[in-house]
Amino acid sequence: MFAQLSKRPWIIAIVIAVLLLAWLFSGERFVARDDVEPDQPATTNDLARVEIQWLQAQPMQRQHVVQGQIEAWRRVELRAQVSGSVQNLDQDKGNRVAADQLLLSISPDDRPAQVARSEADVRQRQSDVTAAKRLRERSLVSANELMRLESELAKARAELDSARLQQRNTKIKAPFAGIYEHQDQGAICRYL
Repeated sequence: MFAQLSKRPWIIAIVIAVLLLAWLFSGERFVARDDVEPDQPATTNDLARVEIQWLQAQPMQRQHVVQGQIEAWRRVELRAQVSGSVQNLDQDKGNRVAADQLLLSISPDDRPAQVARSEADVRQRQSDVTAAKRLRERSLVSANELMRLESELAKARAELDSARLQQRNTKIKAPFAGIYEHQDQGAICRYL
């Protein structure tokens, strides 16, 4: 029997349609009544409480005009740590800037030469200390002389670090993503 129905799917569709129509029309038999039979008196425990509220349509304003100010979450004033003339303004006022993006370049002047001189001085002092240590092993150099050469090497390394830092400080970069607000006299730029 099921094999015959699978060959004729339209029969299944007709049976389903007839069942749906019967279900829809059966709803007319179960109608809410307006009258109440006085067979049994209703008690207050049996009754459900119902609250009614009448609502009336009212005009509604679709726009709200709000006035206020926007303030930045973070704000920083960037200042140059080295002196020099501005070589290049890499950003314009109002530009969005990513973190570590270049904002301003100060002319390097002779800073690369200072770094090269300091590197050469460190190499020379390192060579002096190495030679003094070999001579100290044969007791040809005093301990005080070796200590003096080591302190000169430490001083030369500190000067090299300072020269590299000054050269690095000629590039002013954004500390975080934001908007380049403006350039000022006291501060090189204000950044939001």
